[in-house]
Amino acid sequence: MNRTDISGSVFQNQEFNFQFLESWYMDINPDDPRIVSTWEKSHDCFMKAANLSSGLIRPVRIPFQNTTLPGYLCLVDGNGTSRPTLIVHTGFDGTGEELYFGVAKFAIDRGYNVLIFEGPGQGEMIRVQG
Repeated sequence: MNRTDISGSVFQNQEFNFQFLESWYMDINPDDPRIVSTWEKSHDCFMKAANLSSGLIRPVRIPFQNTTLPGYLCLVDGNGTSRPTLIVHTGFDGTGEELYFGVAKFAIDRGYNVLIFEGPGQGEMIRVQG
């Protein structure tokens, strides 16, 4: 990543955090019409940052029953070296993007690749797929 990409990624990650925190307390009322649009804003911010990661944060879709589970494969680097991989899923109404900051980033810094994903009733699954 060049310096412009790093700066852009940092900015997008900060914006993601602001959007994510805005939506956090909306889950008190699951019928709040702002939940999906606010989730989309935070998701879009994270995707912008992921797109600046030179392929080190890759969106994935994991087949599950009649749908797919959304997630991200987060890599230490792009050189293809075999590394231990952690598989982490969120709980409650958490998101894969949230897991990146809470788990994946720290594991990557320690040499682990990380697959993070959302299960049924979480993140995109509950907000978009229903």
